[in-house]
Amino acid sequence: MPSCALTKPTRNSRWSVRVSVGRDETTLRIDSVAVSLPEECAGADGYGDKDPETRSYSTTRSYAEIDLLFDLVREKHPLFCFCVSAPLKHGTAIESVAATRYAQAFLTSVLATPALANDTDHITVFFTSVFRYIPDPFPPAPLQSRRSAASSSAFSLVFLKRRDDVDRFFDQAKAHILAVQGGLLAVVKNLDTLAGTQIEYGTGLFQTETRLSEYASNDFDPIAGNLRKLADLFHSLESITHAQSLHHLSNTRPRMHSHTRSLNCMSVALDARLVALDEYEDSCKVTRRRTQQLDRVGGSAAVTPSLKSGQRISNGGIAGVGVWEDYHLQLSALHLQAEQFEVEATERLTYATSTIKESYGKVRDAQGDDLQQILNDYVADQIKCQSEVLAAIEAWL
Repeated sequence: MPSCALTKPTRNSRWSVRVSVGRDETTLRIDSVAVSLPEECAGADGYGDKDPETRSYSTTRSYAEIDLLFDLVREKHPLFCFCVSAPLKHGTAIESVAATRYAQAFLTSVLATPALANDTDHITVFFTSVFRYIPDPFPPAPLQSRRSAASSSAFSLVFLKRRDDVDRFFDQAKAHILAVQGGLLAVVKNLDTLAGTQIEYGTGLFQTETRLSEYASNDFDPIAGNLRKLADLFHSLESITHAQSLHHLSNTRPRMHSHTRSLNCMSVALDARLVALDEYEDSCKVTRRRTQQLDRVGGSAAVTPSLKSGQRISNGGIAGVGVWEDYHLQLSALHLQAEQFEVEATERLTYATSTIKESYGKVRDAQGDDLQQILNDYVADQIKCQSEVLAAIEAWL
């Protein structure tokens, strides 16, 4: 593989990255395309091999170097989040393609993040400094899956980096839900107290009205007429407060409790989602252990032919072939176990997501508007009652 180089881009240049597998399948070929590259840079030293049609400058990096870059990004920029959209598949026919897609997505995400692309002290040097291809000291064995390294990095990208942020988000969401729920319960409690006071007030008004009516019926002087008017006023006030209390008990209070139940559903759904994430993380950790077993078994299978070469000659090749087949069967079994763990973990996570949608997805959008309408109706009812009270007092005066 020829050595290549790429210098630091100028301020007016824009860079993207394309990845392909190198000739020996242990390296990745990185084609960094410069858009609006200054003409004076054309043909300059340090830009590597230039394609006259695409104006690209190519270089190579090994899979190990990609992993080192990820470790550096993880250390220097802990807020960077990169996830693999789908698990990488097993199979020798597509291992190189899958690993290439993983590296392509990761490197593109790095360049698309301004904080990383502008980090000239740590990250940019990976794309801009002069470097040469150096073979890995331990090349992959014939049966060793190159997918394992990418898979392990993919899991660490999803969980080891952002799990603290995920837990923090769920804690904040639950705290917000509990705060809103507590506020609603306080409002309902205050409204219940107000309704009880109004009922007592209405009862007192009714008793006063009854006594005044009895007193006025026994006398025909002008004072009795005023007392009858005052009794009518108390009767109106009692009717108004009774209607207001009835509206609260039959309308506002049930609707507020309905929202409280919705918040309970949201809290339960968040707990289910968090439990599913825990199960998914545990399953992925098990998968990583399986991939490590794949690496060990693959490495052992790779050295078996050389160790057993004398035995194959003396025994007609039977012993060496038998050991090779045993390792191959063990490797296939571990592949199937790892795939099964990934499928089950994905199903659990999908089920948890569906649970959230069924729990509060339907009411989430309309919940705020509905709650505001409840409060608006309650305020309108209060204004109506106060207007009727004022009208009754004016009539009495």
